[in-house]
Amino acid sequence: PPAPRSSLAPRSSGFEVAAGLVASELLSSSLSAGAGISARLAAPARGGLTPSAALALIFLPTDFLQSGDDLGIRLTELTVTGCPGWALRSRVEVEPCARAGVGRLSATDHSVTNPRSVDRSWWSAGALLRATTPVGNSGFTLEVTAGVDLPLVKRSFVTTTPSRGVGQTPTLAPDLTLGVVHSL
Repeated sequence: PPAPRSSLAPRSSGFEVAAGLVASELLSSSLSAGAGISARLAAPARGGLTPSAALALIFLPTDFLQSGDDLGIRLTELTVTGCPGWALRSRVEVEPCARAGVGRLSATDHSVTNPRSVDRSWWSAGALLRATTPVGNSGFTLEVTAGVDLPLVKRSFVTTTPSRGVGQTPTLAPDLTLGVVHSL
């Protein structure tokens, strides 16, 4: 009789490109949404694992849910993600990963007479779970990631006329991405 197919078959190795929609809490009480693109390289290792590394560019230009302030937020971020290759595999593969990011966070308070934008650096480190499933035999994969980042530098944004706080980075910044991956 044929050997049973293992649900823990190693992931395919090679080069992948991805694009997706991203939502994240960048400042307390607001949800920013945008898009990201990435390139990932996976290589087989000893023990049947397939570790991978990815480089992504993320742009979050809008706020969907706000605290009531007319605050515009924009993040442009470059992230590096590493996954050790440990995964729960079946029709859907779930894999833990670590991530670090650096970027530029901009805030504009539109509720004042003369709005000005303020740019600050964004540094973060975090973890994520990535769930993937192939889309037939097309070479495309549907991917959902849920993560949490720790902003390494606390940022607060205040207006001077009138003097009030309009936003600050959260202690933990959750994010969610829904994307499509193509293996090359």
